[in-house]
Amino acid sequence: MIDPVPIAASYARQSGRGPAERAGPSPDQAYHHTYQQIEAMGVPLSDARLAVAFSRADMVATPDYDVAGWARRELGLGNLIISARQNFNQAGFFSTAAIAVPDTAAKAPGTVVHESIAKPLRWVLADSGLTLPEGTLTLPGGDDDRSG
Repeated sequence: MIDPVPIAASYARQSGRGPAERAGPSPDQAYHHTYQQIEAMGVPLSDARLAVAFSRADMVATPDYDVAGWARRELGLGNLIISARQNFNQAGFFSTAAIAVPDTAAKAPGTVVHESIAKPLRWVLADSGLTLPEGTLTLPGGDDDRSG
C-alpha cells in the first residue's frame, strides 16, 4: 500500500524529474523490504503475484486504468514498477479509496465497499479458486455489530 499524497507533493515541488526527499521510507525502500521478506520466507518470486495499491484515490486524481503508467509519470516510481514486473510472475497496480457507505437498499444492515477496494481483492483471489461477487460488495453488520 502506497500513499501517493506525500509523494505527489514532493514530486511537484522539485525542479528535476527524480523523486524528492520524503519523510519516512520511500516507496522503493518499502518495495525492496517487502521483496526481501517474501524471498526470506522461501516463496519463489517467479511464481508469486504482487498487488501494489495506491491509497487515497478519492483525494488524488488516480486513473481506473493504467495505474502503473500514472505512478511512473506523476509520482516518479518507474523503478518500482519495472522491478515489480521483473521480479514477480505478475504485478497488479491499483488505486484504492477507503470509502464505505451504509447500504440503505439492503434488507440487512451493512456497509457498501467502494469498487476500488473490491477490484484488487478480486485480482488477488483470482488464482486461489475463491471469488468475490461482481458488482457492489456489502459487508455484513452495521452499527449494532460494533458493541461486541
